[in-house]
Amino acid sequence: MAWHPHGHLLASASYDGDARTWRDAGDGDWDADTTLPSAHAGETVWSVAWRPGDGGALATAGGDGGVRVWVRAEEKKGGGDGGDWRLAAAAVGGHGGRPAFDLDWGEAGIASCGGDDAVRVWGVAESEGGGAGEATRLPLVAAASPSPPCEVNCVRWCPTDPGLLAAACDDGAVRLWRLGGRVAGGG
Repeated sequence: MAWHPHGHLLASASYDGDARTWRDAGDGDWDADTTLPSAHAGETVWSVAWRPGDGGALATAGGDGGVRVWVRAEEKKGGGDGGDWRLAAAAVGGHGGRPAFDLDWGEAGIASCGGDDAVRVWGVAESEGGGAGEATRLPLVAAASPSPPCEVNCVRWCPTDPGLLAAACDDGAVRLWRLGGRVAGGG
């Protein structure tokens, strides 16, 4: 799950293959806002992340190994937060057909990790927004694998150092990479 940067929306991932957004109904309840059905070809949606700053786009990571970026296609009539989403950019099979377990969207790009024993960073500045009906391909900026190889379950950008990325692996270690090279490891 991920809070929208302005706090009025919550995005969730799901085993049913859909990603959803939820809005504050103002009475202490949260209502379903929109659904991105079959966000990853019916495979589990493992993780969601909002674009930093304005929250104008939502990234998803899925069981199909893909990373996708979604933008609002149409706002709900009468205002509000609802409306349809459209696929703007994607790295289809970006993790070699293995699941993409997690992602985090930071200033340096979208970091993702998965069952292919890799951490990948995808560029978004030029690719986000997609043309009419066509999603653009997310460019791969960097990739790294832990040594020894093992699945990578979680990635997070450092909030105070935009190029520093932490990754948690199946071997129990947390590894740190600076975009452009690994800086440290831990266990």
